[in-house]
Amino acid sequence: MNRSVLLQLAALLAVTAASGAIADDDGRARIAEERSVVKERHAAAVRECAQRFAVTACMDEAKARKRTELAPLRDRELRIDEAERQRRAQQRREAIAAKQAAAATRPPAGSAPTLLPIPAPGVAASAAPHAERPQVKLRDHAAAQAAAAAERARAAERRREEARQTQARIARRLAEQAARGKKPQALPTVQVPASAPR
Repeated sequence: MNRSVLLQLAALLAVTAASGAIADDDGRARIAEERSVVKERHAAAVRECAQRFAVTACMDEAKARKRTELAPLRDRELRIDEAERQRRAQQRREAIAAKQAAAATRPPAGSAPTLLPIPAPGVAASAAPHAERPQVKLRDHAAAQAAAAAERARAAERRREEARQTQARIARRLAEQAARGKKPQALPTVQVPASAPR
C-alpha cells in the first residue's frame, strides 16, 4: 500500500466514526429527553399519591410504572453503547492493520551495530569510538554489583559479630548472677544469622 491509499483509508475511517458518533449522540439526546419526561411523570404521580389515604400502595404502583417506562430506554442506551464499542474496536483493528501495512512497505532496518573491543588501558579515551561506551558501562555495572555484594557480605558479618557479642554479654550476666547466688533471670536469646540476606 502506498502512502496516499493509507491517508484515504484514514480519512474514510474518520468520516465513518464521526457519522456514527453523531447518530449515537442524537440517540442519547432523545433517550435523555424521554427519561426526563418519565421522571417528571413519576414526580407528579408521587405528589398525587401524597394526597391519597393509601400512600404506600400508590407509591409502589408509581415506582413500578417508572421502572416499566425506563426499561426500554435503558435497553436502547445499552444497544447504542455496544454499537459504539464495536465501532471503536473496528477502528482500532483497522488502524493496526494500516500501521502493519505501512511497516511492511518500509525498507528493512540495518543490521544491529557490532560491539567493538574495549581499548587497552594505555589508549586515550578520545581515540575510542562511541560504540565502545556501552561495553564500558557494562563493565562498570558489573563492578558496582560486585561492590554491592561485598558490602552486603560485610554488613552480614557485622550483624553476626554483634549477635555473638550480645550472646557473650548475656552469658556473662548469667554467670555473674549465679556467682552472687541469685537465681538467673531468663534473658532473651539472640539468633545468629547464618548468612547474608539476599
